[in-house]
Amino acid sequence: MIKRIPGLAQKLWHDFLGSIKRFPEAIIFAVTTVVLLIVMNHWQTSEQTTKLLTRLAMTLAFGFPIALSLNVLFEHNPQRRSKPMIIFSLALVVLAAYFIFFLKEINPVSISRYIAYSLSSYLAFVFIPYLSHRKHFELSVIELLTRFCITFLYSATLFLGLSAILFTVDQLFAMGINSKPYFDLWLIMAGIFAPVFFLAKIPVPALDSEPDSYPKVLKALFLYILIPLLSVYTIILFTYFAKIIITQTWPIGLVSHLVLWYAVFSALLIFCLEPLSKQSRMAEQF
Repeated sequence: MIKRIPGLAQKLWHDFLGSIKRFPEAIIFAVTTVVLLIVMNHWQTSEQTTKLLTRLAMTLAFGFPIALSLNVLFEHNPQRRSKPMIIFSLALVVLAAYFIFFLKEINPVSISRYIAYSLSSYLAFVFIPYLSHRKHFELSVIELLTRFCITFLYSATLFLGLSAILFTVDQLFAMGINSKPYFDLWLIMAGIFAPVFFLAKIPVPALDSEPDSYPKVLKALFLYILIPLLSVYTIILFTYFAKIIITQTWPIGLVSHLVLWYAVFSALLIFCLEPLSKQSRMAEQF
């Protein structure tokens, strides 16, 4: 077991280098964001300066999905590859415009807009490689989801392990370590390690390789857990709708939110079940 550790470390390092080489602009934005947040964590500033740095950190973080989307867009067109300066320049222009015109201050509206734009950019990163064809698209998304879960598990394990080491050293040697190093560690794991590790296994569109078969764990989760749960939830909602028709009493409260999230979750589940529709009658009927 010990003899395998150097080989695993070398493979992990090779994956990291491949990720940085393929997505250098996105990694730069991620690292810059983490560095700025660490500085803010240790630097006591005025409220105005803190707001300015927060806006800057949000903008830099937004640059990560923007750079990813531009990168896969250039990969999608073979004639535009190997032009990192163009990608970086375009990303900077977009971020500068966003910082100046759309993030003048931090309020609920700007935060909601920021979340919407960020999610749209991440979705673009997923969809752009399949603009010209949808072959294996669902399986590729499932593969990305699996990769995301693995990345989360690895990052959380590393963070908890390193935090335990830091806590033990602090307790044994009375070093008086406060909570800030733990937050720094979390930023490094979530903002640098996790993105680099996740991007290391993103398939290159040009290879047009067929994704692996449907993960057995997710297949069991979707077919035997989520479908029954969502079916019961559907029965409850339709029963409630029947009650509304009978009593002729318009619902109040959280009903609209329950229906909205039910629709969103159902649509996502149907999308994930598409590759299984020809293999499972349950998936096809759902």
